[in-house]
Amino acid sequence: MSSSQEYRDMIFEFVYVMAIRDATMQGAYQGDKKWLWEDLKEDEEDKKSITDKVKDLLKTHIDIILNMDKTNEIESQEEYDKCFEELARGICNIEGLSFTFGNAQKLINMTIKYFYIICYKEDKRGCFRYCHCPMDGRLLERVWTDNADCLREKGYSRTNFCKGWSTMDFEDKGMPKRYLDFQECIREYCNKDKKLKNAIEYDYAKWI
Repeated sequence: MSSSQEYRDMIFEFVYVMAIRDATMQGAYQGDKKWLWEDLKEDEEDKKSITDKVKDLLKTHIDIILNMDKTNEIESQEEYDKCFEELARGICNIEGLSFTFGNAQKLINMTIKYFYIICYKEDKRGCFRYCHCPMDGRLLERVWTDNADCLREKGYSRTNFCKGWSTMDFEDKGMPKRYLDFQECIREYCNKDKKLKNAIEYDYAKWI
């Protein structure tokens, strides 16, 4: 293993602890939390813990993002959204883990957010251009404030747009419409504000 990969793995372990807390604390996760801090084994044939399985999925996604300037593995927002949905479903489908889509998006997006600031380089900003903004109560309020007229035209009121995020789950057609509209509003805002290059920077600018 190269020294750069070892360094990235160390960063990941640190980032994961912070992100999993963001996704599960303060009543956001209603399932059994014992697995969060213990190395639970599924059975004799499968030696990986729930945590190991979650980490493996996240690490693959992070590697794709960090290498996008070299591989161009994802070339459009549509491709990224599809990749993101597959990752969220993969996490939610892990046996013994009672994650909603809301929990999964928070874990994924906070992991990416922390990687962004820790590994920040000007020439790496483009690697994160398709990434999503973590959805939580504070950011929902910010997005509503910045886009109230547009969101009303989509049929939202402040109450039904800003309601809780952690119980939100997949819909028949895929990711929740409210989540997709949330991300679209942020991208449109960033396109107008030339200082913000991606949705993660919107989070850093607005989460105050």
